[in-house]
Order: sequence, then structure tokens, then C-alpha cells
Amino acid sequence: MKIIRLMVTLLGILIFGNSMAAEIYLECDGKEYSVSLNDSQEAKEFLKQLPQELKFEDYGAFERIAYLTKKLAPVGPANGFTPLTGDLTYYAPWGNLAVFIKDFR
Repeated sequence: MKIIRLMVTLLGILIFGNSMAAEIYLECDGKEYSVSLNDSQEAKEFLKQLPQELKFEDYGAFERIAYLTKKLAPVGPANGFTPLTGDLTYYAPWGNLAVFIKDFR
């Protein structure tokens, strides 16, 4: 199980008209990784919960998961996508974040 620190800096949030692009940072094993969030209501709600330190655990061969201290309230139906290595996602039914360590179908 790895502990990953999720951080956001005010410099990482850019506002373009009515849309927002946010950059957060994951810190794991002394390395820092940049993650761009989409402009969804869920992403904005997620940003309000940062910083957080989460324990990620193995979940199958493709992803690592952790549970937020507070579940996000999804707005509308979920959009499907094909995750790639490094994607950070939120799985609403279980309330967990997932980081993909391998591409997935």
C-alpha cells in the first residue's frame, strides 16, 4: 500500500472565461506527478477537498485505488472512456479514486 499526497496550488488553477483548467500534483515515493483535471462539477468539488493524503492499494493488474474522506456528488450520467496509463479517475458507485498503472480497454 502506497501513501500518495494530493496537492493543489493556486498557481495551478487557470480560469478561461467560464471554464476552468486545474492542475494538481500527486506526490509518491518522493516523486511528483502533474495531473490535469477536466472542467466538471465533480472536479471542482474534488479540488475543494485538497490537500489530502490517501492510501492507494492494488486493485487488479491495471489500477490503484483509494477512498476520499468524503464522496463526491456526481452530476448527471457518467461518461465512459478508455483509460490510459497515468489517468486519474473517480468511480462514483464506490466513491474511490483510481490511478491507472496500465492502459485498459
